[in-house]
Amino acid sequence: MSEKTWKRNTAGITAHVQHRKAQKRKGVEDAITSLLREQKPINFNTVAKTARVSKAYLYSQPDLRERIEALREQAVEHMVRERATRSSGKTDASRDLVILAKDRRIISHGLVVIARDTDGSIITRISSNRDLLGALQTARCLLRLKSEAMRTEIHHREGPASDYPHKPLAALSRDDLTAGSCT
Repeated sequence: MSEKTWKRNTAGITAHVQHRKAQKRKGVEDAITSLLREQKPINFNTVAKTARVSKAYLYSQPDLRERIEALREQAVEHMVRERATRSSGKTDASRDLVILAKDRRIISHGLVVIARDTDGSIITRISSNRDLLGALQTARCLLRLKSEAMRTEIHHREGPASDYPHKPLAALSRDDLTAGSCT
């Protein structure tokens, strides 16, 4: 008996596999293009989800893997540059927040209005639980009512024995007085 060996015809299957491979690659390329157009983040998760392929597939294809990693790195660099550009605005906002916090601390801890004579000695100390504007009004009145007072200063409240040697929050002299009431 003669054995006949059949040559297998795998050309159709091979063509089909090649076609599926090309479609899968085109789907990944289209997904990357779509994500870029929509300005969405490019990473293995988003590309795999959009292209409907596995992450293992993306990692197994060296050219796709390099492209996704490069685009991901580009996005990170862009984000860093953007944050650096915005940081000046954040700095201003942070500074305003610190000023607001200090204002609240001034209000909660109180202020003290000090009257000094010509030698710079303290004549009178008046504690003020008012805000800075209220303390300024108290300082004006103090200058008008105390004839020996040449200068008034507003400080953060300290201990009763303090000479308040540091720079005041605000200061008024007799020359600064303008018309106003002391009520």
